[in-house]
Amino acid sequence: MKLLFILMAIIPATIFAQETPTGQPGLIHKKGFNFYKDDHQLKAKELKQELYRVPAAIPYYKKYKTGMILAYSLIGSGLISTFLLSNGPKDGFDKAGLILVAGGAASAIVSLNSRKHAIRQYNKNPPLSY
Repeated sequence: MKLLFILMAIIPATIFAQETPTGQPGLIHKKGFNFYKDDHQLKAKELKQELYRVPAAIPYYKKYKTGMILAYSLIGSGLISTFLLSNGPKDGFDKAGLILVAGGAASAIVSLNSRKHAIRQYNKNPPLSY
């Protein structure tokens, strides 16, 4: 149970962490949940297109996408096993569900860290403007 509270404290800290200084032209920065480049909010598809312009950022972005798929799968199956399949406290599905949710949360944290690395690689080696 303590692990769950620790994860609930870590996840918002990783989401709202500021990686790059704001206002520098040509760099991607984060405000809240959104990413911006040159004061233009980037949608998920636009962020992917921008990151794919720098070859060093591509592996980190792919790792982010794969990790988020894993996180959503683990969290979804954990919630299903906890709330739909559990018949009582001695059933065992509730513990397995909590383990799956915790694994999904850990995967989400690692994935968000990979996205930060991808953006850091983009900002370190920005593509030439055309």
